[in-house]
Amino acid sequence: MYRNNQFYCVHPDWQQQYASEYNADILENKILQISKDLGEGHIFYAQAIPGMAILYIDCKINQPLQVRRLEENTYRYIFHYDLSDGTNFLIINNKKNKVGIKVNKEISVFNNQIESYFEPAVGKRTFVLRLFVDQKLMGEFLESIPGNDNYDELKIKLAGAKNGMFSESIDANSLLLFLSIKERSMFEESFHPFIKGVSLQLLSLFFKKITNPNLAESSHAITQRDGLINAKNYLLNNLTEKFPSISFLAEISGMSPTKFKILFKKEFNDTCKNLFIQEKMNLAKTMLTSGENNNLTEITFELNFSKINQFSSLYFEKFNKKPIEDFVKKRKEDAE
Repeated sequence: MYRNNQFYCVHPDWQQQYASEYNADILENKILQISKDLGEGHIFYAQAIPGMAILYIDCKINQPLQVRRLEENTYRYIFHYDLSDGTNFLIINNKKNKVGIKVNKEISVFNNQIESYFEPAVGKRTFVLRLFVDQKLMGEFLESIPGNDNYDELKIKLAGAKNGMFSESIDANSLLLFLSIKERSMFEESFHPFIKGVSLQLLSLFFKKITNPNLAESSHAITQRDGLINAKNYLLNNLTEKFPSISFLAEISGMSPTKFKILFKKEFNDTCKNLFIQEKMNLAKTMLTSGENNNLTEITFELNFSKINQFSSLYFEKFNKKPIEDFVKKRKEDAE
């Protein structure tokens, strides 16, 4: 197993050590490109505010990897958000904890005074956000929450947690915030202030929930219609992806799968899957007639179909014609 020792501080000096040791590239002083012998993807690391750092991982590794976190002198809390496609392992006090979207949708919280390891799944997209918050800053955050009289709640939970870690479910608002990062590129000029804002919002939602659950529910509960619109917008913003599960859409809507299916059809006069397919075919027609593609195969794979026949069947069902009939091939002079 490939091992890597990490030492996350609230400044990105560790990146230089990693880049030198593993022949990786640092881009724009914030983005670390995964070395090709490990896989593909990037790691974004930056300071959000003094005393708080952000680590965002979006990659796919091609061999077993164990990332070890060493103990530090400065007391910090670590918030681990994990919506990876595969099952990852977070090892704390020699206890393996499964994390990832297929296992649970939870925030894992632990402190940096104990040794921990992270093992991402091989061949699956790893999508992780880690927030590192100094103990002093943590107190300031908690004190800033209206109606919160228990500033030591988080510390108490950590002290009583089994294996040095505790988890809380991700509420619908936090889930949508986290997923919004997935839709942005690390290389956008606005990405740093964007992820900084998202990270601070995620912490605020978490603190309100952990210290005053009733306040969190009353202040941040989303209406049923808002939840349905969230799900619809997610579908429309991800037409080039495969259809997500009903349970996932229900989660970001803040309701049960059965209730979600019934209310979605009532609100939009269609099932969520059929709406997704219809809009996907509208996008397909735009792509076919754009003159920006060399062949049907390009469009088929860009829309995440594994076979052209599957794409052709759905297209014919909607437009009563085959995709090839609408296809405008890219001109040679445009391709050059």
